[in-house]
Amino acid sequence: MLSGHNFSLKLCSPFSALYFGIRYVRYRKIFKKAHASPGCPGGASRWGLACSPPPQDLFRMEGDGLWSSQPQFFRVLPFMLPVDLINRSPGVICPEASLTAAIALLHRQQLPLLWVCGGDGQLLGLLPSSAIFAQVLAQPSAFNADRLTVGATMLSPPPVLSFEDLKEGQDLQAWFTAQKLPLLPVVDGEGKLLGAIAQSDYLTAQLAAERAVHHESASHYQSLIKTIPDLIIRYDRNGKYLEMLCGGRVQLLNGCLDNTGADLWEVLPPHLASQRLDYIQRTLESGEMQRYEYDIEVAPGKWCHEEAYISVAGADQVIMLIRDISERVNVQSALAQEKALMQSLIDSIPDLIIYKDLEGVYRACNQSARGILEKGQDEIIGKTDFELFPEVIAQNHRDHDLHALNGRMSIRREKWVTFKDGTQRLLEIEKTPFVDAQGKILGIIGVGRDVTDRERAIEDLLNNLIKEKEVLDLKSDFITIASHEFRTPLTVIMASAKLMRHCLDRFTPNQQIEQLDQILRSSDRILALLEDILVLNQADADKLNFIPAACNLEQFCQTLYQEIVTTHSSTIQFHYIGSPNCVVTMDEKLLRYILNNLLSNGIKYTLERTPIEFIVTVGHHYIQFTVTDQGIGIPPDALNYVFQPFYRAKNVGNIPGTGLGLAIAKQAVDLHGGVIDCRSQLGQGTTFTVRLPRSSDLTKKS
Repeated sequence: MLSGHNFSLKLCSPFSALYFGIRYVRYRKIFKKAHASPGCPGGASRWGLACSPPPQDLFRMEGDGLWSSQPQFFRVLPFMLPVDLINRSPGVICPEASLTAAIALLHRQQLPLLWVCGGDGQLLGLLPSSAIFAQVLAQPSAFNADRLTVGATMLSPPPVLSFEDLKEGQDLQAWFTAQKLPLLPVVDGEGKLLGAIAQSDYLTAQLAAERAVHHESASHYQSLIKTIPDLIIRYDRNGKYLEMLCGGRVQLLNGCLDNTGADLWEVLPPHLASQRLDYIQRTLESGEMQRYEYDIEVAPGKWCHEEAYISVAGADQVIMLIRDISERVNVQSALAQEKALMQSLIDSIPDLIIYKDLEGVYRACNQSARGILEKGQDEIIGKTDFELFPEVIAQNHRDHDLHALNGRMSIRREKWVTFKDGTQRLLEIEKTPFVDAQGKILGIIGVGRDVTDRERAIEDLLNNLIKEKEVLDLKSDFITIASHEFRTPLTVIMASAKLMRHCLDRFTPNQQIEQLDQILRSSDRILALLEDILVLNQADADKLNFIPAACNLEQFCQTLYQEIVTTHSSTIQFHYIGSPNCVVTMDEKLLRYILNNLLSNGIKYTLERTPIEFIVTVGHHYIQFTVTDQGIGIPPDALNYVFQPFYRAKNVGNIPGTGLGLAIAKQAVDLHGGVIDCRSQLGQGTTFTVRLPRSSDLTKKS
């Protein structure tokens, strides 16, 4: 590391004056000789210095004896390269020159040091003025500048910087700081001196470049301010206007172009001034940018809506950018009104309407959609199906959306929707891709219509048609059954009557009675059939008489049992389970019809001499009648229809019957508020169970 350059003649001229004043007599010949002759062998006096000339293509001899050359310029923004600062006249001397020549050159050119180069321009070392003074101070009496050479006094090796490193942006300030030299030598790739850069020149050039950039930045800043359509104001903490720049598109209050020096209350209405000062102080306290909007009357009758951004601009200062957004607010207001109108229109439509983007996110829906989804608008908009429905349902919706989007077509389907209250509604949903004017798909529109009533109406119509057909079938069956049931007894009556008319004198009294009994039995059969039809008609018209009265249940059932056994000569096993003389309130006529029909059917569809079981069970709250036979049974598919009028199972064959008995029995049970049940196994038998409530128990009263 070299030091001592602060002893240069240029910087320490008072010291050098004192030194040479004391020894003026001794050294005046030396200085005269140095100025008179080069002191260098080889005919180098024509260069003005005792040194070998540098390469001719780089340097030329100037009149003052310094090596120099025309500068070459290289410029890169934003600063000039240090190459531009290379001094081609760095103060060069050969190593063979005497110190007398070196002192003269340093004194004449006011240089802090000299660069020592060989005959080929190779940089060998440097000779600072401090090194010469060190020689003088070390041996003041024996010092002889003529006998001492530069090569013996120079400092070697010298710190250098290559030309390539210089072009690549070497940090020169760091070099000057590290080497503590006022000059930086620049060499080529072979170590030959190209020139030197003075630290003062470097600092001056750097300062000039920074000023140029600053000037250019200021110019750009002013141009930028002119292009910004906003008003920019700089305030202090108390709301005082420090600077005001207007781009020209903000309507200024009262047309004032500059309010610098004024405070807020001198410019703005009091409420706006207080509001702005509050935001200024809030910005300074938080250090974060603040934004707010306000309305201001910039001229009588003319209002503007402005937004302001405030940010910190230094100690107790803020920058506020004010923008007139009246047009934007008006457009937004118009759009909001149009959106509200459109929302009102689609809300008034009873059909479900939804709109989803390409990602399946809900962007709009109407009131019907919110009602069906049972969610508010905020709970739907911005959500996907996967956030609103279970995963399986959501995936199903997404698949249908993609089907419509990928196919660029409308698809329609029906779907049952279950609400929270358990009700179900059938929706007919149609999904259609939504495209813009250029045909680009933007999303999908879904329209759903509640078709539950329509489907139910269709279902009711079909059911009515089925019922009407059943009625027609029943009428046909009734005509068939009635004609058969009436024809048989009428035929018997007519046959017996004809026999009595033509053969009465030949009939014995017993034969006559037999014929009369046949007529009576057939007449009773016709009357019973007519009675069944009338009772069924009354029941269908809700005109069947129900007259409950006190009834001794055990006595009633015992009497009915005896009548049926006597009439049909069948084996019936009767069991009464309950308190004796139990009196209940029932309609004896309807109860007789119920039990008589069940027991008659058991006898009719059971083989002769096969027992039938009749059980009466008295409970605390009900009376149960059970009739069990071991007859042909009822097919499983016919069990649901046995209580319908005129219905007869297909396995009855030629067994007579009208299909009205069980229908009437069911009506009679219903009038009592009871239930009737049928269980049967085909070919093994049937069990009918009737349960009637004990509406009135009169046992205690009796």
